[in-house]
Amino acid sequence: VEEIPQLNFAVRKGSETTPYGIEYNSIFTYSIKAIQELNAKLQQKKTKVALLKEQIQNLKIDINHLIQS
Repeated sequence: VEEIPQLNFAVRKGSETTPYGIEYNSIFTYSIKAIQELNAKLQQKKTKVALLKEQIQNLKIDINHLIQS
């Protein structure tokens, strides 16, 4: 986390006697935003898959009509 510019503010620096720490409350909003972005991408993919499945079904129907003609 320390090497990520957007999140390094949340790192409590350590020393030889004190361990490093993370302010989890500070990065919580970043994780919520990341989840929202991933969910939006997932919904787009689901929509695309549904459209492609519909196209496949339509092509199968067209092929069957051609075969029966």
